[in-house]
Amino acid sequence: MKPAHLLLIGSVLALQACDSSPAAPERGQIPQDCSEALDLPQLSLGQAIRLTGTELSLLCLPESTEGPVEYLLVLHHGAEEPSDSLHVSIRGEGISPPDFRPPTTPTEPMARSGRGDLGAPWPPDPFRNEVQHHDLRQVEERELPSLIKSLAPGPPALSSLGPSPTPEVGDHLEFNAGARAPACTEPTLRTGRVEAISNRAIVVADTLNPAGGFNRRHYAHYAATFDTLIAPLAEGAFGTPSDIDGNGRVILFFTQEVNRLSSPGSESFVGGFFFSRDLFPAEGSPNLSACPASNEAEILYLLVPDPWGQVNQNPRSLDFVQRMTDATLVHEYQHLINAARRLHINRSAGFPEATWLNEGLSHIAEELLFYRSSDLSPRSNLDVETLLQGDGRRVDALNRHQLANAQRFRTFLRAPAVNSPLNNTDRLATRGASWHFLRYVADRREGSDAAFLRSLVNGSVTGRDNLAAAVGGNGELQRLLADWSVALYTDSRIPGVNTRFRDLSWNHASIFKALDQQSGHSNPAYPLATIPLSSGEEKTLRAMGGGSLFLRFAAHADQESTLRVQRDGLAPPSHLQGTLVRVF
Repeated sequence: MKPAHLLLIGSVLALQACDSSPAAPERGQIPQDCSEALDLPQLSLGQAIRLTGTELSLLCLPESTEGPVEYLLVLHHGAEEPSDSLHVSIRGEGISPPDFRPPTTPTEPMARSGRGDLGAPWPPDPFRNEVQHHDLRQVEERELPSLIKSLAPGPPALSSLGPSPTPEVGDHLEFNAGARAPACTEPTLRTGRVEAISNRAIVVADTLNPAGGFNRRHYAHYAATFDTLIAPLAEGAFGTPSDIDGNGRVILFFTQEVNRLSSPGSESFVGGFFFSRDLFPAEGSPNLSACPASNEAEILYLLVPDPWGQVNQNPRSLDFVQRMTDATLVHEYQHLINAARRLHINRSAGFPEATWLNEGLSHIAEELLFYRSSDLSPRSNLDVETLLQGDGRRVDALNRHQLANAQRFRTFLRAPAVNSPLNNTDRLATRGASWHFLRYVADRREGSDAAFLRSLVNGSVTGRDNLAAAVGGNGELQRLLADWSVALYTDSRIPGVNTRFRDLSWNHASIFKALDQQSGHSNPAYPLATIPLSSGEEKTLRAMGGGSLFLRFAAHADQESTLRVQRDGLAPPSHLQGTLVRVF
């Protein structure tokens, strides 16, 4: 076999050819048999090897003297474009499907007196309408950049605007509450009454809101919540926004127009939105062209209670709207901060942020709200037992602020080969992957979450380029993506794995099992889609750019076990990274 030098890094083995090794095969060629393939070492439980190209095209697994050894091979397709699909053929000899079932944390019933139910209902019903959110971000990307004349340093981008007088409770204000294209024409005008004013918020209620909704006491509560919880949390993580209208406050407009975004009889709901149209001038400025439909203010639009379904036959109880409004506020406020800092503070050349990263950051904001509300913190490997401790505060925080993230992430785990965290789609799976990958990366940065998150919000570029710059370059981003893919399987389930292959903040194997048990699933299991391999069987599999395949198989004692990974009979491209992990 070809001589090899093994470099041990933690419990990850990196393979490098020695200087005295024979010349490597030409690009695309593959070893014909094990005499030409790279020597693979005996792995202990939890150890891993990273392989690419010809190393990956023929794996000759070392013979075991201790009985069957079970492996996981994770193939991460690192192409930068999600549309760049890759088909690979997989064929094994002398292997069998695995018998190993990863251990999960024992779980007791979730419904316990005084603590409430964890994740009831699971999955959430109704669920958030992510398509509307995605479509709005796409309108921003499509229509608004052309209005930017210059973002060079200089006077405020809305220098033609003077400070707006702070209204008084009871005043009537008119806003364009439209949330669809075109962004700058055909406004949907609605009149609202000022219901509460605080140091940081002006709360306005649409005068046509359905009966049976919030009263002035509720609106005062949201003004106080914005001052004491939402604004300090979001600004501490992402930075402060602009103040283009000069009143020092954000307008919270509770309007039935948000309810109207859900079609009649919809199984989903829209909790609210931010539209960066409102950060452009209505009559133009030296830096920005006119957007006549702009409200020229920092404003968030929010769902209202509708107990009898007056709007589109979609009942929305007062309790339901109360439970989801705080998460909506912090989610939309991140969008506002992100757009405002790029347009008016940092004057970034990158506006707007790519949809997947913008939404991923807002889902991080929801997670941060969970931590603040539960008195827990990141990097704590939270499992169901930890969540159930106490008087129910943690369970309530999870249900209100983090359960939707868990549901999106579970959707991604069911189809990881055809979904990517770095993809501008309207899929739940994309959002779940984007949130979880950002959390994975944040947990590995020195210092606080805020330093990493602010580097993204303050970036001068967008999307993948922005994230790569924040982590130290595209090569490091590729390594993080490949490591994260492995962690999707190994975290909290395989002893001995390197911390690179761990989720430091969450034990989802424990949480998903508990949620499924509570919902009556007869066979609750971790939802990651894996592919068992058998000897002599050839599979042709597809992974989109950013997607990953999870292959499981067993090698047996006293026989040669091989696995071939090829594309059209040649070695796979270098951007297909394979990680072989011993899991039993």
